[in-house]
Amino acid sequence: MNDYCGIIRPWGAPIIVFGDLPSDIYWLPDQDGGLFIRWVGAESLEQLIAFAKAISKTNNWTEQIEWDAQSADYTLMDTCTFVGDTAPRIEINLPAGKYMIRSQYAESDNVTTIVQRLEYAR
Repeated sequence: MNDYCGIIRPWGAPIIVFGDLPSDIYWLPDQDGGLFIRWVGAESLEQLIAFAKAISKTNNWTEQIEWDAQSADYTLMDTCTFVGDTAPRIEINLPAGKYMIRSQYAESDNVTTIVQRLEYAR
């Protein structure tokens, strides 16, 4: 996958895949969806989040995909799992419906990130 984000359907259910660059991902929910923030480089989490929030307001998205959420409960997790896996997971609750995920790469002197904006497509 060469894009920042994509949808695969290995078992008939949509799965969001975030590129192949290994990085921590943070989820910041809001009233219309939220931000997925990928930590490529930053001195602190606070610095990363502040930068990502500011970047998301510029609306300079370079990619967009649409996706139908058919269930309310989703899990953000690493791409590999196994029985008994104790890796951290983030539970995400979304009302069923159509969503857009917009992506952009951004960097400054101190922060490098990929920001994805998940929002309900009304």
